[in-house]
Amino acid sequence: MYVNQERVFYYLTVMNENYEHPAMPEGAEEGIKRGMYLFEKDEKATVQLLGSGVILREVIKAAKILRDEYQIHSNVWSVTSFNELSRDGMACEEYNRLHPLTEEVKESWVSKQLRGTEGIVVSATDHMRAYSEQIRAYLPDGRPFVALGTDGYGRSDTRANLRSFFGVDAAHIVVATLKKLADEGEVDARLVKDAISNFELDTDRPVAWAPQAHPEVQAVAEYHEAQTGEGN
Repeated sequence: MYVNQERVFYYLTVMNENYEHPAMPEGAEEGIKRGMYLFEKDEKATVQLLGSGVILREVIKAAKILRDEYQIHSNVWSVTSFNELSRDGMACEEYNRLHPLTEEVKESWVSKQLRGTEGIVVSATDHMRAYSEQIRAYLPDGRPFVALGTDGYGRSDTRANLRSFFGVDAAHIVVATLKKLADEGEVDARLVKDAISNFELDTDRPVAWAPQAHPEVQAVAEYHEAQTGEGN
């Protein structure tokens, strides 16, 4: 950066969960650099599941549940950077706007990857929903899209409880997928209700970003400084 006078910086994102990382799929190098690659392909896929960071593991679990219990097949995509996908989409958008007569219309990376696929797109990350919402404008053919994220104030708890609370665990990913499919008329809404019951999800809890109740504050006795006599 300094020697070559490059206007760039590099960073590493370090997670706080230890687990064995799967092998890199063959031919994934370009997608890793550009922000997204196909991690797990299903020839019968009618749903596209996107996962980022440690939540990719929850997405993989959700894909298995959808396949085994609901006979719904999914492709699993690993998103290494929604920011990079958004920047690429904006660059293509600007080029096309400024070259209205060109025959070479540029297409965003995320659109290229998903164009040959079918079905709704569901993303899950441990960031705010706005992080993955960045790519909505660049999905091909106005594809139906659901973004799950951890909007709300930070909490202390186990990983499993936190992911359930914020709605980014495998159970909530499955329910979100089924609900969007029901909205599109592809499955019966009763299937969604059954899934909510099977996962024992609390349907009446406040949303994660709602103000939390404050614990009752105990009154503290006032402090009075001891008075000393003039002669002391």
